This record gives sequence, C-alpha cells and structure tokens, in this order.
Amino acid sequence: MSEKIWANSGDSHFIEGTDAWKELPAELAARMPRAVKDDDGQYETVHVDGQSFRRRLPSPAQQEFFKRSSMTKGVGDVDVRLKDLDGEGIWAEVVYPSLGMWNASFRDPVLVREAMRVSNDWTKAEIMDKSPQRLLPTAQVSMLDLGDAIAEVERAAEMGFRSVFLPTTPPPVLEDYNRDSWEPFWTACERMNMVLAFHIGTDPIDMAAGEVVGIAYRGPGGAVLNHTNSGISGLQAAMKMVASGALDRHRDLKVLISEGGATWVPYIGDRMNEAYRQHNFRA
Repeated sequence: MSEKIWANSGDSHFIEGTDAWKELPAELAARMPRAVKDDDGQYETVHVDGQSFRRRLPSPAQQEFFKRSSMTKGVGDVDVRLKDLDGEGIWAEVVYPSLGMWNASFRDPVLVREAMRVSNDWTKAEIMDKSPQRLLPTAQVSMLDLGDAIAEVERAAEMGFRSVFLPTTPPPVLEDYNRDSWEPFWTACERMNMVLAFHIGTDPIDMAAGEVVGIAYRGPGGAVLNHTNSGISGLQAAMKMVASGALDRHRDLKVLISEGGATWVPYIGDRMNEAYRQHNFRA
C-alpha cells in the first residue's frame, strides 16, 4: 500500500452544541440561530433574531445516503473528528461555524456583539483547545457594528484564533467591502495576523416574507444553475478586495475563499487586468 499523502482542508464545519449559548441571558439566547424541521421532513425553518425563513431539505433517499456515506459524530465530537481526519489523510482543517454562519442576518447589534463573544469563547474551549495544531476554527464578529467587530477580532486573536469568518457580502447596515470604511478592520486583521475567511452562501437574507429561500433558478437545469450561482459571491468578495486596493495597502493581509473552488482565479485575474487597462480612469 502506498504511503498516505496528507493534505490540509480549507473548509470544514462543526455543529455547535446545545450549550453553546448558555452564557447568554435567556432573552438573548432565545433569539440565536436554530433550525426546526417540518413534520413531513421536506422543509426546515431557520430562526435568527426573531426572524425566520423556510428552505427545502434533501429528499429522504438523499438524507439516508448522506447519513450512511458522510455523516459522522465528528460533526460535534472532537475526538471522533480527529480519528476521521486520520482516516482521510487530513492533517489540519479550517473549521467554520454552522448555525453561526447566519450572523449577517442578525438585526440587533447588542445581541450579535454578545453572541459572537460567547460563541468564540465556546469554540476555543470546545474545539481549538482540544487540538490547537489541527483544528483551526474561525472567529466570529459582529456584522452590524465595525467598532464591535474590531474589538472582537483583536480579542479573538489574543485567544489564539488565526482567522475570522466573514460573509461574502456584508448586511446593508454596513458599506460593501470595497469601501474605505472597512480600512480600520483590515488594519486590525493585518496587525493581528488574522486571515479573512470568506465562505460562500452566507449573504444576508431578507427574511421579511418568511418564504423558502436559496433558489434563484427553477426549471430545467435549475439544480446545476443554483449550485454554480452559489459560488459567485466568493468570487465577488475576492474582486472587491483586489479592485479596491485593500490588498495593496495591506500587503500582509491574507484572504481565504471557502467552498468555491479556485479555477476562477486565472479568469478573474485576466479580466480584472484588462478592465484596469481600459477603464481604471473611470474609477
């Protein structure tokens, strides 16, 4: 048998335990993200900060396939996770939150500030401290107040975090990533040596209608179109960081785009070079 070739993973997730929010006051804990399956098992309702939306679940056959082929207790148990990694030849992995990935959809800045602090404390104790060399969780910060975000990213870095999770598009209360208002945050991340970890599929969601979301295309080819479309936001986040000059001003700042592949990088590089040659005077 040939020797195993070890690799590192830039995208994994850990399902938060039921005790993740126990340090929050009860009124705040009740508004933290949670998902509830419908009785028929076809849909689930996601609740975030007093809002909710429904989304379709995989078919029963697909769920059974996932359960048999890929689901493991390692999604919430570090000891099992490390055995899984050994079996698969993964030495270390970036670990994103699961329920915490909805942080761009909060509305209350006090709730999200306190929630991110508690979440980072829980993540450090339950994930990072148990295997600091192999499990590299992303810190979470407020997406409603940049001052709170800067304070928490600095605190998280001092706790040992090495990356910070960001949605591919910030919520409307903040300007987009190519704007100068983000400069203090980029400066803090560069100073604290924190990688910007963007994960696709994390754009803010308008939950006002409470309807099923996540489907942009229907009809023939809809599943392929929706899956392909989900990666575009990661590409756009990278474009904003480059085109705005943020990575030129912050030469030590590093960016990770997770779950969107990398085959688009040559195309974007070529396209942006051409755009700059022809149109930079219009900026």
